[in-house]
Amino acid sequence: MVEHRICRTLAELFGYGPVWIVSRASDDGRFALRGAFPDNSQETYELGASLLANVSDRIEALASATNAKEPAALRLKDAAGRPMTALAASLTASEPDAPQSVLLAVPGARPDRVNPSALSRQVFERVAAQAQRSLAERRGRQKRMARERSEANINLARHLGHDLTNIIATSKLDLMAVRDFLNAEGAMREAAAPRQRIFLESLEALLKNTQFLQEIVNLYRSFSYIRHPRYEWVGLNPFVERMAELFSQSTSSKGRIETRLDPSCPTVRVEPRLLGLCLFNLLTNAMEAIRVKNSRIKESGGTEPRDDVIVVSAGLREDGKRFQISVRDNGTGICGPDGNLLPDDELHTIFYLGQTTKSEEGAEGLGLDWVRTIVEEFHQGRVIPRNLSGGGAEFILDIPVESGERAVASEKE
Repeated sequence: MVEHRICRTLAELFGYGPVWIVSRASDDGRFALRGAFPDNSQETYELGASLLANVSDRIEALASATNAKEPAALRLKDAAGRPMTALAASLTASEPDAPQSVLLAVPGARPDRVNPSALSRQVFERVAAQAQRSLAERRGRQKRMARERSEANINLARHLGHDLTNIIATSKLDLMAVRDFLNAEGAMREAAAPRQRIFLESLEALLKNTQFLQEIVNLYRSFSYIRHPRYEWVGLNPFVERMAELFSQSTSSKGRIETRLDPSCPTVRVEPRLLGLCLFNLLTNAMEAIRVKNSRIKESGGTEPRDDVIVVSAGLREDGKRFQISVRDNGTGICGPDGNLLPDDELHTIFYLGQTTKSEEGAEGLGLDWVRTIVEEFHQGRVIPRNLSGGGAEFILDIPVESGERAVASEKE
């Protein structure tokens, strides 16, 4: 659990003895230990239970106060009966639905000191504030991921309906060609070779559409691998080529997709469904940026360019331990909500909670935070955004060749 990791981190960084996080349970309203360090120590839990039993009124008062500034000193005894003092501070955020929580820690240098020094209190106050921000960030991420998952389902369902309509229309034409062929037995005998060719081409098109339809459905079902990722070794170039081809087939936009692949690209260990979802999202954003650019040119009376292109590149880095996938477009560039290009030192803000670079009517895809989550937490990589000097934007996914699960478990809790 994330609370255990916070307790461990604080103990290791600041030399605290036992560290606890207690929170009010949603079912019975009582406080319970949510995290502790040492997390494998029975004594730690016994001390925590003693705190809850003997100073519950103090903990109640602390937890009820949001953003409490002044840490309290709570007295307790260890297993041998020696007195100890634990510093305590509220972790309850000002959000309406934030759980009531308290951080408690025993200073390592003088655990028996009745009144911890002013420096100890100041340090603990800052530590508690950082722990509170970490928990709030996690809650915010979980809320936004749930919200964006719902919004994404709506967008994906709309796109799926569009894709299915195109596939069904094409399949109808192919089926009609097959029907006409089968109904024309006399003409078939007279011109067997040409009609046989048409028949085979129609069947091939049907099979291709069926395969494409299955891949689109698989892509839209990739959310299920958020909870249960399955890492596989895949060829990087075939993976990128297939995603570019799949996107080209699924969009009716005029922009073309171009791939530039390094022949020396190796096989890489990734979660291919999630990484494919990530790449599909970047391609969607790139195509949308091109569409918005052309719309602005048209509104201003200009002529739409004919060289709209999205370039997808893949290659191995010099160290041989990491690979990169780049999506580059000649669209509007990475802009803020005001429509102006973001400066280099603000590009990272596009990954913040609740941030968007699109107008409401132009918002599509799954959101750049999903891209960051997939790359960082599922593949231990990073996303590098850039505005290009000649116009447009580039997003680079920098990922270890052999990546795997790191912080996925924390999202399950």
